[in-house]
Amino acid sequence: MVPPKLTVVPHRDEAEEAREDAARAEPAADASEVLAHEGWRGLPPNVGRLPSADRRDQLRILEALLFAASEPLAEQYLRAHLGSQDDVAALLEELKGFYASRGINLVRIAGKWAFRTAEDLSYLLERHATEQRRL
Repeated sequence: MVPPKLTVVPHRDEAEEAREDAARAEPAADASEVLAHEGWRGLPPNVGRLPSADRRDQLRILEALLFAASEPLAEQYLRAHLGSQDDVAALLEELKGFYASRGINLVRIAGKWAFRTAEDLSYLLERHATEQRRL
């Protein structure tokens, strides 16, 4: 039986090892991948930056207020509930972009904001009125 052939590997210094490790490292994750991992699924291409924790909370607050509202809400009303100096219009546009490809859309109606069924799905919600006839 022949013994296995062994080769001598030269000793590498730490700097050289760090360079090789960096070269083998995976590329940085795209913002949409990170958002998808955090639960932001179906992210449209026009929303590409990773929101900060505060911004995410503000988006969630706006989303909850708009979802629960029985009528469209004005930006001033939403700004009062956020309690911050952030640009509510920019937050609303970001939400609008997020919902653009979903079953509901954030739309502006007479200067106010509301969630509405996506236009291409509106046929699913037609009202069927029953007409009563006299016998």
